[in-house]
Amino acid sequence: MDKFLKLDAEFTQDAKVFKRIMRKIVFKDAITLDSYLSLIKLPLFKKLLYNDFYKSDELRASYEEIVRKETSGVEKMIFQLLCKRPVGFKDIKLKFLFYKEFPDQREYFVNENPTVIFEAQDLLFRQVYFHENVKGKMQNLIQKSPFKHKIFFILAMKNCLSLSFMKDVIFNIKEHQSLIRKEFNLKDSEFFKYWVLALKSLPEKEFYAIVTSEMVYSPFIEKIQLLRAVEDLVSHQKLSLCILKECFNSELPIVRIYVVFLKITEMLCLAYGFKLKLLYSWLRYFLYERQIDLFFDLMGKHEEGKEKRQGI
Repeated sequence: MDKFLKLDAEFTQDAKVFKRIMRKIVFKDAITLDSYLSLIKLPLFKKLLYNDFYKSDELRASYEEIVRKETSGVEKMIFQLLCKRPVGFKDIKLKFLFYKEFPDQREYFVNENPTVIFEAQDLLFRQVYFHENVKGKMQNLIQKSPFKHKIFFILAMKNCLSLSFMKDVIFNIKEHQSLIRKEFNLKDSEFFKYWVLALKSLPEKEFYAIVTSEMVYSPFIEKIQLLRAVEDLVSHQKLSLCILKECFNSELPIVRIYVVFLKITEMLCLAYGFKLKLLYSWLRYFLYERQIDLFFDLMGKHEEGKEKRQGI
């Protein structure tokens, strides 16, 4: 090895420094990544890595010997990189350091930490620092991750995900929890708070789409909880129009969907004149369906029920 390092006069001084470092690494396990990648040593290491030094059988054999002697630590990882071997990482911070110093060598970096959190941090780092298109990988990771992680990934990675995917994940989380708990009665739970936080992170159009769907098809108690949770972001007038459109497009029986709409409008703060416009829209809808008698019958029953609830 000494003979090889002295062949090129340009690297003679660097070679002496590198030789001392290697000897220290072989016999001591005290060196850290920070001390190794100092301003003096880093240029040398990069010369060895990016020139033809590593192609020498003699020097490669020296690297291999060091890798065999070192059972763990940063130094072993560094020499594995010189050997063009995969470098495994269990510490995400350490991997970030290697990413920053040797970005074009990242094909050799392998995750040895199987957690989805580690993988998510890794993908996010690559997207932010290297502008890699990791959208597909992130979405696959979120799909296979536990439900308790999905929300946090949505919040952390919303700039890297498609809006349609975020909508689907947020809706599916809600649907999954409803199946487990019969109702999404989680007003006081951390899960519900974070779910609403993820919902609020969506752009306005997607936000209203999910809120509208939940208001129309969820049980009554969930409608109340959701409306209270998003009170600071929602316009009752705009929401009522979105709900009206959803009801008109719904495949539910006309009687059922109309009753649902009337119950929702009671929860919303709407001006009397605006409520009349909504009812006029329903009147035209029933006329189109040739069920005008049913419209007035339902209106009468609704008013009777409303008076009973108010104790009139």
